[in-house]
Amino acid sequence: MKNLRKTLALLLAIVLLAGALPLTVLAASFTDVPNDVYYAEPVRWSVEKGIVYGTSSSTFSPNAKCTIEQIITFLWRAAGSPEPSSDELPYPDVKADDYFCKAAQWAKEKQIIRWDKLYTGYTCTRAFAVRFIWRAFGSPQPKAACPFEDMADHGDRDAATWAMEQGITSGTSPTVFSPDESCTRGQIASFLYRAYVGAAPSTPPASPTAKTPDDPFSFNNSSKNFGSTYAISNDSLNFLLSNEPAYSAQWIRDKMAKTWGGSCFGMSAVYVLYRNGAVTPVRYQSGASKLLDLNPPRSNGSVNDLVNFYHLSQMTAEVNSLRAKSSDYKDSALEEQNLRTLIQRLDENKGPLLMGVKLLKSDTELGGGHAIVAIGYTKDSAGNYVVQIWDPNRPAQFNSLTISPDYKSHSFAEKMCGYDKVFISYALPTDMFNLKDFERHVSSAANPVYCSSVTVGSSDFRVACSDGTFAEYRGGTQTGGTLNLVDITPECMAEDVEFSGEKVYAFTAPADSSITVTSSGMDEITVCHSGLYAKAEAGSLSSMTVSMAKVSVNCASSVDQTVTIASDILGDAWNALSVTGTDTSFSLDISAGMVNISGANQTGMTVSGSNAFTGNTCQSVEIAPGTNASIGIGSAGLTSYPVN
Repeated sequence: MKNLRKTLALLLAIVLLAGALPLTVLAASFTDVPNDVYYAEPVRWSVEKGIVYGTSSSTFSPNAKCTIEQIITFLWRAAGSPEPSSDELPYPDVKADDYFCKAAQWAKEKQIIRWDKLYTGYTCTRAFAVRFIWRAFGSPQPKAACPFEDMADHGDRDAATWAMEQGITSGTSPTVFSPDESCTRGQIASFLYRAYVGAAPSTPPASPTAKTPDDPFSFNNSSKNFGSTYAISNDSLNFLLSNEPAYSAQWIRDKMAKTWGGSCFGMSAVYVLYRNGAVTPVRYQSGASKLLDLNPPRSNGSVNDLVNFYHLSQMTAEVNSLRAKSSDYKDSALEEQNLRTLIQRLDENKGPLLMGVKLLKSDTELGGGHAIVAIGYTKDSAGNYVVQIWDPNRPAQFNSLTISPDYKSHSFAEKMCGYDKVFISYALPTDMFNLKDFERHVSSAANPVYCSSVTVGSSDFRVACSDGTFAEYRGGTQTGGTLNLVDITPECMAEDVEFSGEKVYAFTAPADSSITVTSSGMDEITVCHSGLYAKAEAGSLSSMTVSMAKVSVNCASSVDQTVTIASDILGDAWNALSVTGTDTSFSLDISAGMVNISGANQTGMTVSGSNAFTGNTCQSVEIAPGTNASIGIGSAGLTSYPVN
């Protein structure tokens, strides 16, 4: 392997001297590649060697998605840009004048790509990346067993194992490779650098020794610096929702209207992207060179959009699902794995990561959630990992998190939001935000992730599943049942706002089951299950039952109530419906293009349609007293068909 690397490096040097690979812009001049990010040296190397070029005279776009044709071109250039042996076009989606035509011909001849087409424009995944690099190096057999559980039966298992052995990538955790995660230009440059130069990713990042941040941005996470809600512009909202299923799109729209209670997740996300070179302050305010230069959101609409966009992103289907899987604060083994993942991702990314923590009143009682940033780590004389922490609630002074070598214990140097007990929940991979890259509007279609959840405004309630499992809560603490509810209330924790709002709980339930939430006198219940969003609003709610195609709501007395549903089943034009009336109960049976609506007392109802993605609304229809109705949902609007 070392001899092969030397040979390839020598070949690159000869080609460069011959002038075959024109040098364009040196990495040092890229404004979006700070010196302290993990991909800085790989970018410098790849540009100097003529393997990867900048996207302009001053930008490299490290967080832009890398496509199939781009990585094939990079590998071809690394091989010396050899002339293909045939002029025949290699694939039906490759034209003779495409910049990557010769690279595609080479890739086909060398059997690096063995498909019937190149799939131009498709994003390169982690599995594709290691497969192509592995084949470019001759498909050597790995010596070790594959450590990645998600690669055990995967076709790229050998490639991933070899890449791990060679220090090209170490997975997203010790046992997880994440083969379907997208790769950015910065990540691919890093993979190639490690493959050809041999710098292993397991080398810890540069020791974080600074006591204070050079940019103590955060607007103090204070209500006086933010607006009264989480509203963002229509353009920003439409982009945020562009890859969402209807149920999470409607959930995000509802969150926008909630009273502001903290933006720690949004500010932490912005800080991560800024430190990774993905957010340039001057874009949001003329003359700004640091985040600290920006005016607060209350007086700068662009900054408001930036922070709130990322704050709302924690409610997207993908991020929400990841939070649900890692936030069970009663599971010590899970926390141990979360701590391992944090260190692993710091090794992999060599740059800041957004962390979520749960703040505990006791081992069994939750006080709230908070989002912070892990900058990097050092090791002390006892082998403990000492992680430098940026906290939006105390931005002028770094905190530190000390983790034992066996990951079984940890402690913060300073209390986190005044709490002694803190559960380490998640460390989001930076790529998670690239799915919603606000600044460059680079998106990648994500498979919908259905995370069953309930939102309640009471500390006394019961959640029951039709498979017999249930959870009963009294005073906010689970007192019965085997259904495990995980608190995924959006991370806020503002210094000057006491959280007393709704709680969001996630759980695992069969897709074909029904979920019943029971409480006494609750004003609002929201359930997301099997791709259906359902919210009931009334003065004396007693229960709501939700399945994939039916919603039933019951109240203690005949009161004004509104039931809102959203689902891709309803159709593309009007994928959200609201039913308003005065009754003791409503029932909605849902099918493609049709909803059957009935009320117990049949006192008359109003039905309105909207689009969860665009916010557009259609004309309401009235259901006369004494009748139930079938509501037809068409592109032109709603049509009422009385059924009795």
